[in-house]
Amino acid sequence: LLGLREVPAPDDAADALALAICHANSYRLSQMLNHV
Repeated sequence: LLGLREVPAPDDAADALALAICHANSYRLSQMLNHV
């Protein structure tokens, strides 16, 4: 998804990236639903 060559270390960095991706997706979804 991100095109990373290696798994982010420490695990907290990977968790932060996952959280950011989820937030971006949920924000986009809420924006689309508000325009319906």
